[in-house]
Amino acid sequence: MLTAWDELMCHQLPTTMDHVHTTNPEWTERIYVSIYNVRDKNTMLGFGVGQYPNKNVQDGFVTVWHEGKQYNFRASRTLRPRIDQMKIGPLSVATIEGLRRFRIKLDDNPSTLRLDVEWTASMNPHEEAHDLRESGGKVVQDISRFDQVGPPAALCNSVGRPFR
Repeated sequence: MLTAWDELMCHQLPTTMDHVHTTNPEWTERIYVSIYNVRDKNTMLGFGVGQYPNKNVQDGFVTVWHEGKQYNFRASRTLRPRIDQMKIGPLSVATIEGLRRFRIKLDDNPSTLRLDVEWTASMNPHEEAHDLRESGGKVVQDISRFDQVGPPAALCNSVGRPFR
């Protein structure tokens, strides 16, 4: 299946970008971000999007911890044919500038959480060492990650008032 990504010069396999190197149903690509209020230590925003090409699923979540309370949103959708979109219902993540700037939006939904956060890195990403673990002769983890730091984002509650 062709997508907008197939026009880019980034293929790692001799096939379209909707294929991965294995048929293992657990193969996953994920984005996970945590934004902390390190000064007051009273607020944390976590969000993520995962794609499971061999299960044809994309899912996502937003979690806000504020002054001892936790607020959650989770959603899932069929991955194909829109593999090149990080959008699950009211949740969307957009790369504005690769490895530097992104925007997360959570529009109206039953959880009452709403977000519109644009984040810009203050340093280049740091690639972690490849993490390959085996148990009993079977690969149980094969992960590559990168980490990045940036200034705090303005965190707002569901009615748009800043969390303070």
